[in-house]
Amino acid sequence: MGLYLLLLPVSWWRKFKITSPPSFRFYYDAECPLCVRTKIIVGHFDVFKRINFITVQSAYQTDERLKNISYDDLLNDIHGIDANGKVFKGFYSYRAALSAMIWAKPISWLMYLPGVSHLGNYIYGFVARNRVTERCTEETCGYTPPVIPGPESEMKLLHRFSLRDLKVAGVSFLLVLVTFLQISVSLNSAMIRRLRRSGPLKESIIDGPVTTFSAHVKTIAKPYFGITNHPVFMDYHFKGYNHIVAVVYKGPNGEEFLPIVQENGQPGEYQLGPVFINWTFRVNNAIADTTQLSAGILRYTAFWARERGLNLKDLHFEIRVKKIDDYHNWEADFLRRQLAKPWQPAGEVYWKDGKFYSQMSDIEKM
Repeated sequence: MGLYLLLLPVSWWRKFKITSPPSFRFYYDAECPLCVRTKIIVGHFDVFKRINFITVQSAYQTDERLKNISYDDLLNDIHGIDANGKVFKGFYSYRAALSAMIWAKPISWLMYLPGVSHLGNYIYGFVARNRVTERCTEETCGYTPPVIPGPESEMKLLHRFSLRDLKVAGVSFLLVLVTFLQISVSLNSAMIRRLRRSGPLKESIIDGPVTTFSAHVKTIAKPYFGITNHPVFMDYHFKGYNHIVAVVYKGPNGEEFLPIVQENGQPGEYQLGPVFINWTFRVNNAIADTTQLSAGILRYTAFWARERGLNLKDLHFEIRVKKIDDYHNWEADFLRRQLAKPWQPAGEVYWKDGKFYSQMSDIEKM
């Protein structure tokens, strides 16, 4: 979930943004780099936007709340005013700001403890005393504006090798490496292996080393790059698969095949994508396991009942099996003959007062 959440566009997150009206006014000196940086840090953690940041320079002459505070005092100490008009100064301004953030309120409570509040006042007072005699400016605050770097093509790492050249070389190397790994692993895929062993290289001394080389490359490509060959739904996956299992609801209005398997024996509406894999190879399999099948039918019947708005208080289902022929080679009308095979009862499952019960026959012995 964490990986997929990162794929959501930023515009979506902006729509989900939770904000509320500001409840605390935070006054700072716009000409002081340290004050501006403090405002940025506090604002970063104010996720609910509960603090309204205001510069002393813009508010001193117009804000009635500041009329009883001298201009120098406003410049030398951080001030704040809450929704009730209460004025805070210095350390207490930060404590009130944390309280206004909602999520940081527990931190503000810790700042009321005698030891913590005394230490906070001392640290803030020490900083304030060292800034009283001279206004904090670009020179006195020790802050040097960073130099904006130039274009990557002008940032030389070597005499004729820039940062941009390094990035291009890195991306090019990665693309070549991934392509090489993909081709090497594909040399041992079922299709290419079959072509290789039926063409001019059949029974040649090259076939063995190619197979070994591809297998060795795969040991690196699979865990580190996710490159591997994995045959999906090949013929041999269904070897020995000689049965079809269906679940039938026995309701007051008659019988109803659950959309797992249709009445003719073909896959139902549920069997799409991963659900097809789950039913065919996890719940069911070439060798039917009654315990595994029962556990899977529990989940499918519960889901189906919820979709239909049925209560699990008293529901009855019949398990039916269609025994089919195992395939060996292509045969005319093979599918039609299998669909014509009759259904055989293989037990029943039912829900009683929210509990699941199963009485199933051994399908492999049918």
